[in-house]
Amino acid sequence: MIRLNPLKNLLALVLLTSSNLYAAQYIEGVDGKAAVARISIRELTLIKVEGGRIQRIRHNPGEIAVEADNEKGEVYIKPLAVGPKPINIFVVTEKSTFPIIAQASDIPAESIIIRDRGGRNTLSRQELSSPYVRSLKNVLLAVAGDNPPAGYEVRNLNTNIALWKEARFILLRSLVGSMWVADHYTLTNITDTQMILEEQEFFRTGVAAVSIEQLTLAPGEATNIFIIRERSANE
Repeated sequence: MIRLNPLKNLLALVLLTSSNLYAAQYIEGVDGKAAVARISIRELTLIKVEGGRIQRIRHNPGEIAVEADNEKGEVYIKPLAVGPKPINIFVVTEKSTFPIIAQASDIPAESIIIRDRGGRNTLSRQELSSPYVRSLKNVLLAVAGDNPPAGYEVRNLNTNIALWKEARFILLRSLVGSMWVADHYTLTNITDTQMILEEQEFFRTGVAAVSIEQLTLAPGEATNIFIIRERSANE
């Protein structure tokens, strides 16, 4: 994850129920673009690609165990350790690589079904244009400073946000424009051990860019986090 890179949008995670043993999470898969999914702490999680076959899973061997069903082109995974940080998994097919940010949760067995949409990048021409990229970077720089862009409303909030039990997460203020909302947070490590952060942990549906000033926090240390997201209808 590259800081200040707004092209790393996460796709929406659609949760559906199933009459089968596994609950189904359908992911709109685009080659090279990360998606968020939940996996079970205690049970196996099935990963499959609609209309395709998984050739291999790239991962940190110390984070998950992988069992391949070569006949069906599917895999089963299970976390080897439980912690607050997501697990990065790369699902590789013949033509595509689908990054998955997997959050281990105390849930029953799950299945993750990837709908391969094809193509390495399906962002619109507007999203790929330099004015679009430049405008997001300008907003991100503005929320990090004291000069809000023209047309943005400044909302001072100072609101505690539930995130992880290991951290204090406070939304200090938001810059609200017609299209984007730029949120300024502080995150404090409230444990007695070092904490390592990654931008991808803060990507959700609608988030376009994330910047973290300091990725490694000692006990009691804090950092600023800036998030740009699409403005919702009720804001």
